[in-house]
Amino acid sequence: MSRSGTITGIEGIGAPRQLEILPYVVGSMTDPADETAGWDDEERDTFGNFGVDIKYGVTADLTLNATFQPDFGQVEADPSELNLSPFETYYDEKRPFFVEGAQFFWHPDFTVFYSRRIGTGSEHSRIRGAAKLTGKMAGDISTAVLVAATDETGDGQAHNPFKTGDHQAIYAIGRFGKEFNDGKYSFNLMQTGVFRDESTWEGPTRNGYVTGADFKLQFADRTYEVTGSFVGSMVDGLPYGSGEEEVDPPASYGTGSRFEVKKAAGDLTWALTTRHQSDKLDLNDLGYINNPNHYAWQAWIDRDFNSDDEDRLFNDGGINVRYYQSWLYADRTFMDPENPGTELWSYERGHDQTRSLTFEGYAATRTCWSYWAGADLHPENTDLYETRHDPVTGEQGPLFRDPAGYDAWAGLSTDYRRDLAADVSLNWGQDEDGSHSYNVNLGLGWAQNSRMNHSLSVGYSERYEDAQWLGNFENPGGGIGGTSYVFAELEQQTWDLTLRSSVLFSRDQSLELYLQPYLTVGSYSNARELVSPDSRDLEAYAGYDASDDDFSYGAVNVNLVYRWEYRPGSTLYLVWSHTRSDYDARFLHTEPGQFSNDFSTDPLFNNEGENRFMAKLSYWFSI
Repeated sequence: MSRSGTITGIEGIGAPRQLEILPYVVGSMTDPADETAGWDDEERDTFGNFGVDIKYGVTADLTLNATFQPDFGQVEADPSELNLSPFETYYDEKRPFFVEGAQFFWHPDFTVFYSRRIGTGSEHSRIRGAAKLTGKMAGDISTAVLVAATDETGDGQAHNPFKTGDHQAIYAIGRFGKEFNDGKYSFNLMQTGVFRDESTWEGPTRNGYVTGADFKLQFADRTYEVTGSFVGSMVDGLPYGSGEEEVDPPASYGTGSRFEVKKAAGDLTWALTTRHQSDKLDLNDLGYINNPNHYAWQAWIDRDFNSDDEDRLFNDGGINVRYYQSWLYADRTFMDPENPGTELWSYERGHDQTRSLTFEGYAATRTCWSYWAGADLHPENTDLYETRHDPVTGEQGPLFRDPAGYDAWAGLSTDYRRDLAADVSLNWGQDEDGSHSYNVNLGLGWAQNSRMNHSLSVGYSERYEDAQWLGNFENPGGGIGGTSYVFAELEQQTWDLTLRSSVLFSRDQSLELYLQPYLTVGSYSNARELVSPDSRDLEAYAGYDASDDDFSYGAVNVNLVYRWEYRPGSTLYLVWSHTRSDYDARFLHTEPGQFSNDFSTDPLFNNEGENRFMAKLSYWFSI
């Protein structure tokens, strides 16, 4: 386009309000992972469905997208992971309906909208219908509205639009904004809501609402910025039970905010940031949050070095220094369940939580090779979530202390303009109690020719954790208030590989491959329990053999997708998906020698996999 001419003299052309309709039909057959049956004896699951996508240009600047009974069977599987942390795993969105235009729903500082909440979870979860309106309305007000209805059907009922299921819910989100003074000032409002039909849920459930606002002010030719945001959440527990046993939980309210003053232009930039998340802030009905209950400040300064001197090896680089500190937002007192009226432990608002000092640097050569390195130093910190929840009361467990330590990283990448490019990164760390870890990652990208592209990433990590949480166990008369918070030493090795290849046969036909094997093994020893809250004082936990929790986990995910656009906008997908996984632990075996967690590939291949074959056909109409 840089060589195209300038088109002039075009006037009076109106924007058509084009209506696009894309119905689809899909059929699939699943060969389940049944090791007890042969090929001829296996019961294979068949599935059929239909739906439609609609796109309508309401105005030149406003577009409506709607989908009825969408199917995303051609989307690749999530990467495998064995999560030993106290937090929920965050997965990237891959479904086209939610990926396209996702930036219109982004809050700059909080994950108010996490689209993976919609239509995922249970095996039989489905999206009955969804619609989104994005663009600009009169007055140049940016608009993003999304509504989706979901439920959970019975086996083999997902194709039936007239059959309603359990766990019915409506998800709604709206974000509206306005820019002023050529975009130097902006202001946005956001609202989300999740409405669950309590008659279709058993036991406790809730509705959730989040309100948000954010602004940006730029001064001195956009050199300086002042930005800020606020969120407020309300969780409304719905009544459950009946008669005298009916429970009506009270509503819970939480707040969060972030404000920043920043110098955003020039070789020397800096920022000063404050943030708070109250203990009751809960975004997890339609958003994502894993660490409320803190307030913090951060300061950083960055110096960039650029050179036009052709004799210098490096023409770009910079260094960054950052300091971060946080405190607990809310105080808490925990009463001893074994001695009513007696305080067991407590902490005050403003209790130290985290401090860290980070140094980073990067450099790039004229040949487009890049290098980076950094280190993060942290003194002893407080961990609010490591002890998880008390098994009797269900409340958050006592504070746990993490020792002082450091983390460091370094890496390089080759010239990305070449047909074959690579990057390698190394991360390592250690703390005062002897815990240590390292991992290395290698990435390769190969543009074989104009029709074939491949990427490969390989990672390997080892870690030794002096105090990995094992479990919380009732211990009447012992532990902390009748609960033993048990930790153990853990040695873990992890290996994973991700391969993506794409072949373009023609302008209309392509083949894409996704392959991801994952393997991790772990060995526990020296079970100990927490002696006192807000410490790392551990003593032997009698009668528990930590090695019983030794584990091995392997998984393989494969997606092969053939795509043929047999006419403009109309597509045929043929998909093969293969998944297999195997989790094994010593406590699952009674005979010595039956369990092994050697770092071998057996968990990847010594088990039956599930195969799924799918054909999806769509046809594009334009009106």
